[in-house]
Amino acid sequence: MSKILNEYHTMRSNLSLVTVFYIIQFFKLRNILELGFYQGQTFGVMLEASEENTNLTAIDIEYQLDLYDKHYSKTNVVKEKNVTLLKMSSLDFISSEKYDFINVDTGMSEYDSHATRTQDLMNAANLIDRSGILMLDNYRECDGLINDFLHQHQNLAPFLMDNQAIYFHNNEHDATEFLDNFLVSILPEEFVSQYNIDYKGHTVKQLFPTPIHIESMPELFAYYCSNRNF
Repeated sequence: MSKILNEYHTMRSNLSLVTVFYIIQFFKLRNILELGFYQGQTFGVMLEASEENTNLTAIDIEYQLDLYDKHYSKTNVVKEKNVTLLKMSSLDFISSEKYDFINVDTGMSEYDSHATRTQDLMNAANLIDRSGILMLDNYRECDGLINDFLHQHQNLAPFLMDNQAIYFHNNEHDATEFLDNFLVSILPEEFVSQYNIDYKGHTVKQLFPTPIHIESMPELFAYYCSNRNF
């Protein structure tokens, strides 16, 4: 993944990409849905983190596939997975399936709106498996939406946030080993600060990058993504 860090027009937080990578890998999530593909940066990370025969579906009204085609579409990473890219509005997407990971990343482009994101998050709550994890990207811009979401879906609770995304799971889902042991062992404290905070009445682990020199970021990201022995 480190080889494509500087190629995207709108670079995601390195830490956020790392968080997604390890969530997918640790929990062995196998039925993944992304609402809002854009250039496929997060989708590529999910491809690399997931096991063979994982189902990955993306929904977007307009795809920019140059980098995805360059780095993924003809590689074994894609060939060993079941990948579906649907060109449509996320609001028109209907599925009888349940997903164990959903990334809601709509409502931030010229093709959709905050209202789209609101509806997508509410719909995603009905599509997530009881043992699944729901991700909301750019959550800092969605305080009111999250309040409404938690009020309407009291079975779901936030349990983790990095500097770009927040993650929800079912109240019955146990993430203790991941939060208290795995993340502590895999993310060195000189790079990532980890602490528990109260967020809207829930105890949530906050991940925040320790300030380091910008020239060290590619090496740091490569270290995260190559350290898979857990």
